[in-house]
Amino acid sequence: MCRTEDVSETGLGIDLSEVPTIADLTGGNREVRVSLVPREGEEPIQLVAEPIWTDPDEEGTRTSGWMFCEYPGDARGRLLKLVQEIEGRDGS
Repeated sequence: MCRTEDVSETGLGIDLSEVPTIADLTGGNREVRVSLVPREGEEPIQLVAEPIWTDPDEEGTRTSGWMFCEYPGDARGRLLKLVQEIEGRDGS
């Protein structure tokens, strides 16, 4: 499990400090199923994403940018609602 650093309608940034290598996270696959849990107890938003870049920050923590490439079922709508809530918009 990785912690999300930021999320948008098209991708997310994650903290890789708890993962030895990106291959350990992806299992060697280019596209990976990602589950975003909006709030504790809520149903995860299931997406498919691929890593675009990985880089250490000033403190040596590895971060990675991922692009969403599939939005199964109602994932796109739920993700958009989450992003709007994070940005302080209600989507109305």
